Amino acid sequence: MRAEDAFQHEDERRAKAAQGGQRTERKRIPWFKIQVNESAKIRFLGELSSGIGLWRHNRDSKPFSVSCFSNEEYSGAGAECPFCEEGSRKSVEYFWPVYNYTTQQVELLSFKDTSFTPVAMLRAFYEENQTVRDRDFTIRRMPASRNPESGRSATSYMAIPNAPTNFLVTNLSVPTDDEVIEYLRPFVPKNG
Repeated sequence: MRAEDAFQHEDERRAKAAQGGQRTERKRIPWFKIQVNESAKIRFLGELSSGIGLWRHNRDSKPFSVSCFSNEEYSGAGAECPFCEEGSRKSVEYFWPVYNYTTQQVELLSFKDTSFTPVAMLRAFYEENQTVRDRDFTIRRMPASRNPESGRSATSYMAIPNAPTNFLVTNLSVPTDDEVIEYLRPFVPKNG
């Protein structure tokens, strides 16, 4: 399938879903949300390396992007994504199950790998310590600042590691990788 055909397929799929023609029952996973100038304490429920990745292929002619799974072991598609094959612009977005102490629930933490998110800091921390599960992290959302390279404003985030502690919360329903993938599947065209 060519990328342009897949974009058309994605347009049709989104239109059908918007009309209520596509409803699937899947486990709902709350999203981690934080307001500007606020922070929240979280605990990663899996290792950083086990996060699910989505490639976000940006369309020049449309205001939305199309996704495919970047983790080949999860996607089953690998190089079959027409957007990847045609070299479409892309950025990666990662998803991890975390426990949010503020809301007292398991949520899905999502960050693109950009200079405004804590992904690089978390990756460096993981490479140095070989784990992110031995401590809590405080995620802080900072006010928007102007990027001197692009001229655009973007909100930035920080991840502050706390001292190592035992995780004392029990009886959590932690989504499996398959459940996270199934939850994200509506955001991915059938070929991706």
